[in-house]
Parts: sequence; structure tokens; C-alpha cells
Amino acid sequence: MPGDDKWVMFNLKASSLYRIKYDEKNWQLIAQFLDSPSFYKIHFINRAHLLDDVLDFARAGQLDYPVALDITNYLYRENHYLPWKAALSNLGYISRMIRGTESGDKFKNFLRRLVAPQFDKLGLESQKGETLLETLQRRQISRWACIAGHGPCIKEAVEKFGSWMVEGDPDKDNPIPGDLRSLVYCTAVENGGEVEWRFLRNRYERSNFSGETSRLLSAMACSRDASKLKTLLNWSIQRGSIRKEDSTVLFKAVARRDEGHDIAKAFLKEKTQDIFIYAGSDPFHVPKLLEVLASRMNTPTHLKE
Repeated sequence: MPGDDKWVMFNLKASSLYRIKYDEKNWQLIAQFLDSPSFYKIHFINRAHLLDDVLDFARAGQLDYPVALDITNYLYRENHYLPWKAALSNLGYISRMIRGTESGDKFKNFLRRLVAPQFDKLGLESQKGETLLETLQRRQISRWACIAGHGPCIKEAVEKFGSWMVEGDPDKDNPIPGDLRSLVYCTAVENGGEVEWRFLRNRYERSNFSGETSRLLSAMACSRDASKLKTLLNWSIQRGSIRKEDSTVLFKAVARRDEGHDIAKAFLKEKTQDIFIYAGSDPFHVPKLLEVLASRMNTPTHLKE
């Protein structure tokens, strides 16, 4: 075995399906090696495996989060899709659990530091000749760059939305690439105001494509305006306001937002009877709403509720 100042790694290229819990010292040594120009000498499959393991152990309470997050510090160097996929799936959980707190703001800054160099390299829109993995990498990095408040990501998304708004027939001509629409719509509404929100509402009222209507409604829920979020929730139980199949989509979109979770929770409490009446014979409607609320509850008060 190597000395105390050397790290070890098992299950090379994840040849078997099991997690490996190293001692804290070994995790620290691995973190130091990853955050160096030689990080690529650890195979990208093992880099993904390390990230998934360490963050899962932290989530289970078997490892302190500072130790786990040290492993992620190198990600600003990481170019491969798989390690980022493993990391962001787990970091997203942390982000949800500390939303609305001082730690939540600090964590957003931490995420921005990691994703910004990658976004600046990849940009928002696909490039000619890029591989499938490069496309997937660009999509996940772009999403988190805008969520984390990276200025260039927000600026590019808002500009693309603006180019759509000035089209002569925006219901027919949408210059925004299909794989960017959810991100661009949401970012524009979140960082815009009444004009952007009403523009999407008008597009929703004129759209007959179910995939696009769901995307438009979800983006309208990205507003920071509490009154608009309440309006959307009221639409979700008013016959004729939206398509009935979009009711659950709309509630979930509001509830998943930091600004919307508590509003959606209060709405469910106050309008329980109306929601049951609207749901009719669908026994799964209310449980679906409860599921999305519960997934973001993160305080002792929430537990009692």
C-alpha cells in the first residue's frame, strides 16, 4: 500500500456496481489531485463515480458535506459530460434543500464559480459538428449557468427571447432553437417583467401543440412576481382558463420555484376542496401536487406540516 501522503482508488472504470467509501484523508488527497492540471489522469468514468459516491455518502449522513464538496472544486476544469452529470444531479438536491437561506445564496455563488468557465467555453447555442456528448454537456451547463445567475448566460438567453418578440408573426416564426426554448423562456421571464410574461401568455393562448403549451406555462411560472404566480395557480383550477391536462404541469412549475413553493403550499391548503372538485375522477391529481411540494420541504416546520 502507498504511504499516508498517497491516495488510492478502487473499482477502476466502475467495472462493478458498488460504492466505495474511502476514509476522510483519502478523499482529501483525491480532491487535491483532481484540482490540478493532471486531473484527467483519473479516467472520466472514475471521476463521475467519485463525484456520485462522495455526494451520495454526504446526503446519507455518512460523510461531512465540506469533504464531499471539496471533491467538486475541480469541476471548473472538467470538460466531460459524465462527471458533470453525476455532480449536477447531486448538487441540485443540495440547492433545493437550502433554498431561501443565506447558505442558499452562497451555494449559488459556489455553483456559478464552477459552471461559468464551462459556459464561457461552450456558449448557449450548439456549434456545427459538435458531438452528442458535447451537445448534452452544453445543455446541462447552460441550464445551471443561468440558474446560478451567470451574467453572460442570462444576457444571451434574454437576447434570444427578444429576437423572438420582434418577429412579425411570433406564433409561426420562432428563431429560438427547440432545445433552448425552456431555458430561454424561463430566463427571460425571470429577469424580465410584464411585457415578457404577457408575450408568453399570448403565445400560450394561440398554441395548439401540447409540448409547447406546457413549456410556455412552465416558463410563465418563472416570474418573481407573487401576484402572477397566484394568478397561475388560480388558472390551474378554473375551467376554461387553461387546458385541463396542463393543470398539474402548472402547479408543479410554480411549486418548484424558490419564489413559488410557499405560495403553492398555501394555495393547496386554502383551495383543497376546489382542487378536488376540479380533479373530478382523477385519484392521482392531488397526490401529484403533494409529491412536488414534499420534495422541496426542508425545515422542521415543513416536517410538522
